[in-house]
Amino acid sequence: MIQTPKNNIRDILVSVGIITGFVFVVTAAILLIKRYWLVQSCTCSYSIPLIIVALSSLGIFVGVLLYYFLANRLQKTVHHMEQNAQAALQVIDADERKIIEALIRHNGVLLQSKLDKETGMTRLQAWRTLERLEKKNVIIKERTGKTNNVRLSKELLDAFGKGGEQNA
Repeated sequence: MIQTPKNNIRDILVSVGIITGFVFVVTAAILLIKRYWLVQSCTCSYSIPLIIVALSSLGIFVGVLLYYFLANRLQKTVHHMEQNAQAALQVIDADERKIIEALIRHNGVLLQSKLDKETGMTRLQAWRTLERLEKKNVIIKERTGKTNNVRLSKELLDAFGKGGEQNA
């Protein structure tokens, strides 16, 4: 398996979780030994620093476990969404796919005047394809000076995982 930054972070968090789990178990064992097997000269039954270490290590351990299981589920969901989006791109026309892919590369927004350079299409081809995509509600054209700002619809941005990165 190829190590990606997400996998490295995950491995680090699992290691931290194991270490904090170990610290918690050792701290709990010390508290139990002090309580039941050692005679104390002081009237307090627990050592405050040990309780702080035990509770903080337990909190870190639970947090790492939650992240580990939830991140795995999220990663599977994102992978499934990417597969669905790629399958949807295979169904549409080649020119439409070029424009949508160019828009995705630019976080869903691109000037119409730059689309022909991005896609390798002529201006007329790009204009006709944009008209088809606009009729299908795939894109939204907004007048900006002498050209148009072309945006992917919010639904498609979300489907391709770019919804949170869209420029205002």
